Amino acid sequence: MIFTCKENFANVAPPGVVLESLCPSREEQQLQSSGLSCSSSRAQGSSASSWYLLEVLQQTLDRLLEWLCLDIRLFLVSERVPPLKYYERHRKRSCSFPGISVLLFLHEGLGEERIFQVHEEFQRPPWRYQRAQFANGQRFPYGPCQQDFYGLGEQLPVWGIRRVHCGPEILRVTLYCSFENYEDAVRLYEMILQREATLQNSTLCVFMLHTTRHVAVQLCLKQLPIGVVAEPRDSAALQFKVQEIGQLVPLLPNPCVPISSTRWQTQDYEGNTILLKFLQFTPLPRPSAILQTKPKALLTDSTRSCHSPL
Repeated sequence: MIFTCKENFANVAPPGVVLESLCPSREEQQLQSSGLSCSSSRAQGSSASSWYLLEVLQQTLDRLLEWLCLDIRLFLVSERVPPLKYYERHRKRSCSFPGISVLLFLHEGLGEERIFQVHEEFQRPPWRYQRAQFANGQRFPYGPCQQDFYGLGEQLPVWGIRRVHCGPEILRVTLYCSFENYEDAVRLYEMILQREATLQNSTLCVFMLHTTRHVAVQLCLKQLPIGVVAEPRDSAALQFKVQEIGQLVPLLPNPCVPISSTRWQTQDYEGNTILLKFLQFTPLPRPSAILQTKPKALLTDSTRSCHSPL
């Protein structure tokens, strides 16, 4: 499933969570039809079933997001792209937490009945309740593990509902970062987005990606406690539009390779898949010409939102 961007955004469209489908790729379909993988009739049946699952997932997400009245389509369920694994954890840690969440901040002023109806959406299949907690059962007060989440699969982002009493409603995609990677992750996404955070403190960073009078789309980075690792969702990816790719590639922490004529694929510090859709290509610069990333800027408490940080 791809969390996509709108064409007419300034420098970058909102990231999209690309939810990888169960549908075989075109290369796999070609192998199947040639008899190298399975019989033709079996391949056709499997393909039809996979495309049906794709349609169900897309309709499920579209129906949920209708409650926010977004003027853009952010989530796209697509056939799977073979993952490229560059990120490896060199130390085993006993605690882990889902790497990506999608939170819907719903306005209390629009009525309790509406919030209840959205909550009811999560009670129906294919949604499943997930009590997000650290893998060893350890609890941290006031942390994200105290919140209820819902999911469509183990390798897809977890979803949740929160309440707000002022400001616009919010769709927030949160990337959870291990304690030691948080500051590097902030600089990485500042570089990709070509903007500084709207809100930032020692454990939370929020980028405002799209706003209207009634709803906002945010990308959030949240630091996890020491010793807790964020588990990337292998069936999801974030897609960003960038003005050019040539100068960006040497600055990325992991290898970045082309997967089509307009898209490149890489990973962040936690192993989350990033797709970069570029508008133009410039040759890779010489090492002496590589631009340095801008330092982070901490904003004052007066800029903080009234919305919950989780």
